[in-house]
Amino acid sequence: KQCGRNRLPEIAAPIPFVEVLRQTEGSRFFADRDSTPTHRRVPPGGHTLVLIGPEGGWTDDERAAAVAAGFRSLTLAGPILRTETAAIAAAAWWAPSVLDA
Repeated sequence: KQCGRNRLPEIAAPIPFVEVLRQTEGSRFFADRDSTPTHRRVPPGGHTLVLIGPEGGWTDDERAAAVAAGFRSLTLAGPILRTETAAIAAAAWWAPSVLDA
């Protein structure tokens, strides 16, 4: 209510990585500081899935699997973030701002 938005971001229960890669709805990104990002800003609106990596980062195989499944890398600029903080940063970054209006 405080922010004036009429919906909350969905936080899904944990599922295996290979299952996540099969999801095809909307824009799909994975936050990755260890590769050249294909996007630096998540486009506002619509369904967006952002994968936040594990402590220690993505393995080369996970990175390759995400790219092969059509996910694009993005960078959440700044220092390396804890998993729970990175999710909040991604949600805030994705949310439309007053500048987008």
